Amino acid sequence: MNYLVKRFNDKGIIKFDELLQEFRIQKSIDKDKLSDLLNNIMFTEEVEGNISIEKPITKNKFEIAKYLSEILGLKSNRQFYRDNGLWTWLSAFMLDIIVPYMKNGIERDFKENALYVLKSTVYNRYYRHLLAFASLSLQS
Repeated sequence: MNYLVKRFNDKGIIKFDELLQEFRIQKSIDKDKLSDLLNNIMFTEEVEGNISIEKPITKNKFEIAKYLSEILGLKSNRQFYRDNGLWTWLSAFMLDIIVPYMKNGIERDFKENALYVLKSTVYNRYYRHLLAFASLSLQS
């Protein structure tokens, strides 16, 4: 199923950060709450260019990064590299792929928020973002 790529506004980033805290406590992803946030026009806006995205089948972050680089056209759209709202929305969109299950196969193993919420102005945290940094490193 195809979706239009969006970005979170500042309120959306804060809301996703709060949801991550809730999911971390629950050790699970509430797909209804996440879907509501991903599609809520109060927290999101469409990315220019009407870019379509599908959820990748792979869990390999470099294959995902390659896919994102291609669909976003990162070589010609370098402004996307520091787009906090875009990369944070992409993390939310792929959260069920990038947050692994624990060994018990039931609970999710959430790591620190820097892996999912991009803060591009904080130089020592950019490299931690699972999707943005992997995509950037492919272009280097």
